[in-house]
Amino acid sequence: MRIPLSFYLPSLGLAGLCLATLFLLPAAVWGQTAPGFDPAAIDRSADPCVDFYQFACGAWMKANPGDAKFVNQNASAQVGGLLLQKLTDTKVLFIPYRGAGPAMTDLISGQVDLLLVQGAVALPQVRAGTVKALAELSPQRSASMPDIPSADESGVAGLYIAGWFGFYAPKGTPPDVIAKLNAATVKALADPAVRARFAQLGLDIAPREQQTPQGLATFQQAEMDKWWPIIKAAGIRGE
Repeated sequence: MRIPLSFYLPSLGLAGLCLATLFLLPAAVWGQTAPGFDPAAIDRSADPCVDFYQFACGAWMKANPGDAKFVNQNASAQVGGLLLQKLTDTKVLFIPYRGAGPAMTDLISGQVDLLLVQGAVALPQVRAGTVKALAELSPQRSASMPDIPSADESGVAGLYIAGWFGFYAPKGTPPDVIAKLNAATVKALADPAVRARFAQLGLDIAPREQQTPQGLATFQQAEMDKWWPIIKAAGIRGE
C-alpha cells in the first residue's frame, strides 16, 4: 500500500488502480494449524465463508498469543498485521523479510504462518494450490479474483487493506490540461481490453466516482485518517 503524505498537494489526481490484497496461509498446514480445526468440517449453511474467522479469531490464536508467525516484508504488511490484531484481539509474531519472494518461499514450506501480499503476486501460487488465500481484504470480492471471499464474508469485517495507484501532476497545472489528462485516462480505463488485462494481473479499476481529482483527494484523505492513528499508536517511524 502506498501511504499518501500529508504535505503532498497535487493539482491533478485520479485513483486508477487498486491492488487486491490477500491474506495467505501455507496450503500444507491448512486445517492442521489449530487442534481440531478442520475447514472441511465447518457447517457453512449459515455462513459459507468462515475460514478466516475460524483461523484468526479461533481458540488457537486466542490461546497462543504471539505464536502465529506473520511476515513483515514492507510497511503495508506491518500496518495490516496491526489492524488484524486490533480487529481480532489477537497477537502475532512479526518476522522481518526483505521482500515478498523469499517470504512466499518460506510460506509454502511452512516456515511462516501468515502473509499479506498483493493478489497479483500471489495468484500463481493460489491457483497452483501451494498456498491458501484466506481472504481478499476489502468489503467486497475482487473482480479479478471473484472466487476468493472478501474480509466481510470471511468474518473479519473492517480488515480492508489495498495498495493503489494514483496519477498526479504538479501543483499549478492549468485546469484545461488537467481535464484533458483526466478524460484520456478515464477513457483508457473503460476500454474492455485494458480492463481484461488488468483483471489478469489481479488489478481492480477504481469506481468511476474516484476517477476525478476530487474523488482521489477524498479517497486519499480517508486513507490517511484510517492509517495514521494505527501508525502513531505503534510508534512506527520513517527510516
